[in-house]
Amino acid sequence: MRRAEYAENLQRIASLQRSAADRSLVTSRMYSADRATVPEVPARIAYSSQDRRRLAARVQAGDLERIRPGVLMAPLDDGLRPHEVSELSTLRTVRAVVERSRSSFWVSHQTALLMHGCWTFRSGTAVHVTHLSNPNIDHENETDVVRHWTKLPDRDRCTLGGIPVTTLERSLVDSIRTLEPDSALVAADSAFRRGASTALVQRIVAESVGKRGVAQARETLRKADPRSGSPGESLVRSAMHRARDVNPSLQIPVKTRIGTYWVDVGWPDLKVGFEFDGAIKYSGGAYGDPESAQRERARRVRALEEAGWLIFEVKWSDVEDPARLDALVYDAFLLGLAHMRRSG
Repeated sequence: MRRAEYAENLQRIASLQRSAADRSLVTSRMYSADRATVPEVPARIAYSSQDRRRLAARVQAGDLERIRPGVLMAPLDDGLRPHEVSELSTLRTVRAVVERSRSSFWVSHQTALLMHGCWTFRSGTAVHVTHLSNPNIDHENETDVVRHWTKLPDRDRCTLGGIPVTTLERSLVDSIRTLEPDSALVAADSAFRRGASTALVQRIVAESVGKRGVAQARETLRKADPRSGSPGESLVRSAMHRARDVNPSLQIPVKTRIGTYWVDVGWPDLKVGFEFDGAIKYSGGAYGDPESAQRERARRVRALEEAGWLIFEVKWSDVEDPARLDALVYDAFLLGLAHMRRSG
């Protein structure tokens, strides 16, 4: 990718960040990618030497879990969803590393992104930490920690909840260099949504020339969009890039006979749109009556289709199977081409 094109991509992201933050715009109220709360690293159970025998019995009975020697926590709730189990397991290991480490380090890469409140997808449960030099630790006996060592300027260091971590921008660049492409796009969308500085990201990428994954990082930045409504929507856009190498449009206004509706993501020239259904909006509670929400959605889709659009619903079961998602999106692309030719 040419340097000028790369700089233009970051300028595009900065402009999108401003539009997503402008509450005077109707579309700014449609983006739902923010977490309700920023994940917190849990505290360990404090105990004295007199408590050891009693606590050992509780560990034996399954009432407590031993994360590391001297680091005990309550077991994870059985009612947690798989991604919640993954994230909490990672954060519990962060606490164990903090309590047991004898060398200086900063939590980094996708682990730091999680602590900054970003969405992650299939980034594993291993905790990533960065040292300034080789810590000379027996890595074979440490399967849940990935240790990196490199230069880390003060600019790229901060603390969260008293724990040393790499900054949002440094964590983003390190992650999109090393994650799989789909996971990298989820991370980039979310980090820019949370306000990562495009100027600082550009500077860190420039300083990373020669490191593994810099070309992938630049390609991810070409596709990144802070307006993405959810991790699922980011994954749909990734599949759309594989089907057709152009940046999809988000929140596309479409005039229909019953008013203007916005398509989540699509190709306006083909009048092909995708709606990611994470099932949350139909779960009731704060989201209203689920049956009414479903009826309104069906009414909306009919109106969009009457306006000439092809609308495809994508579910979590689709995005969790990349081959299935790619097939769905590519079939939609071919139908859109045929539809455009018939209409034209």
